[in-house]
Amino acid sequence: AESYALAVRLLRPLRVPLYLVMGNHDDRALLRKYFDVPQGRVTGADAPLDYTFEMQGERFVVLDGWDPEVPDPLGKLDADQLGWLREQTAPDDSPLTVAIHWPPFTMGSPWLDAHMVLTNGAAFHEALCPARARLRAVLGGHLHRPSQIMRDGITYISGPSTVLHYAWTPWESLPTVDTDTAPGY
Repeated sequence: AESYALAVRLLRPLRVPLYLVMGNHDDRALLRKYFDVPQGRVTGADAPLDYTFEMQGERFVVLDGWDPEVPDPLGKLDADQLGWLREQTAPDDSPLTVAIHWPPFTMGSPWLDAHMVLTNGAAFHEALCPARARLRAVLGGHLHRPSQIMRDGITYISGPSTVLHYAWTPWESLPTVDTDTAPGY
């Protein structure tokens, strides 16, 4: 609770819209308590933090990949979430951006691939494919390093970590902390 209260104190003076994406270290009930989270597709203090919003003619879809069925820090979308996502990606003309904390596919690092991905990322990617012509990007994090990957015409962007960055190469079994790169903001 103290961390959320601190975040509110630091972010409130910015006076810009704030849209939150549930991460593996977050608490849904506390996010809803401390922040003005848009009404989601399902209500309840511990319901997945899935919602949409529109801004300047663009639609944004935010998904919560935390699932108690998979070991943390892995993520997963349940069947209802995937069905809802398919509804959001139905043919339409409006530009679309999707945000989810977990990357949907392996990254070529044994440790990250075993611990940091969305376990049903292929189903997530397939649900996005019908909207690829209007899908500007899929935004995420969780990798503790920035990346940009294009798959089947869909751009996946991982932002920098606000804490620490991992340095990794495909032949390393464990990532190391990148001490040369400052945390992002």
